[in-house]
Amino acid sequence: MAPPRTRQHWNSRQYPHLGFIYSRNGVAYINIADKIIRSTKMKFAPDNKAILLDILDKAIFGYLHPQMVENTTEILTVSELIKEFASLPKNLKNLTLRKRCRTAVKHFVKKDYYINQTKEIRDLIIANYNASRLHPNTIRKVFQVLKRIFNYAVEQFYIDKNPISDHMIPSFKKEELKIFTEEQVFEIIQYFGKKNNVSMNLLVRFMNITGMRISEAIKSEWFDINDKRILIHGKNNKDRPFPIETYPELLIVLDELKKLNIDGKLFKWGNIQTPQKSLKRACIELGIYNKGQNFHSIRKLVENRMLFIEGMNAFKVAELMGHTRIVQEAYYAAGYKESDFIKQFNNERKVRLSAL
Repeated sequence: MAPPRTRQHWNSRQYPHLGFIYSRNGVAYINIADKIIRSTKMKFAPDNKAILLDILDKAIFGYLHPQMVENTTEILTVSELIKEFASLPKNLKNLTLRKRCRTAVKHFVKKDYYINQTKEIRDLIIANYNASRLHPNTIRKVFQVLKRIFNYAVEQFYIDKNPISDHMIPSFKKEELKIFTEEQVFEIIQYFGKKNNVSMNLLVRFMNITGMRISEAIKSEWFDINDKRILIHGKNNKDRPFPIETYPELLIVLDELKKLNIDGKLFKWGNIQTPQKSLKRACIELGIYNKGQNFHSIRKLVENRMLFIEGMNAFKVAELMGHTRIVQEAYYAAGYKESDFIKQFNNERKVRLSAL
């Protein structure tokens, strides 16, 4: 065996003189007798050492005994593979990835095959894709996870080829995020007030102050709130505080929410679909519905209000909203000049809706 190409390397536990794992630009690579050199696509890090050495030992065993591996390796089913992948130490705490694994089984791998039935798996996934009613972006993300899962199977020498190719992953163009006006949000709040829909009335008022994502709002708990701030549990498990003291009208909304006596949570819903449908129905009945408008349109309004009306620093606003300045400029900038936004704001009722 040739000497390692870097000081950063781990020798095989079972075959220390035949193979090793080494780092190339932070990525872990396998070297077997200088004849098989390939990337594991995993980070060369201590947390991954045990998994990487297992991969290396299996690869060396397959190199030494190809016929034996071919005849004796236990063949997993697709559902067993997905379960094994989701149970890897680095994936156990990734709730989003585990959710997409469940979605993959529920929507795209409804019939279980052995993982070496590549053609059947591919045909099944394509057929279920054609029949799927999931959002295109959801489908794209699940396909990306499926590709990662089958890449893992290739790395473990369970299969020779990934049944998910790049051209199978559907493309998705994000719809333009259309902003609500202050007047429209005012009408929506009045609508739910007249309908005596207290929960939706308070949700829209709450969103119109905080600019939270709808998913963040409905999973907010009283445990996350004190006199000074709301702790928002954002995307990618990143928490951020929202200052209550800066927005005293938020205290009014929170006091009204407490009267609803919802156990533990601010809002009663367990998913975003029901309030999204209620918002859409309200907009249609009010005659203000446009494709591309949803709760994110309120979030966009709040962000532009903070930037142009309240004059807050752009980086501070991005921090409050839980995204980067790049995302802010790409998706949340109003699409017109600051002066136009201010003019529109001043021509409307100038009502801070959350103070109702």
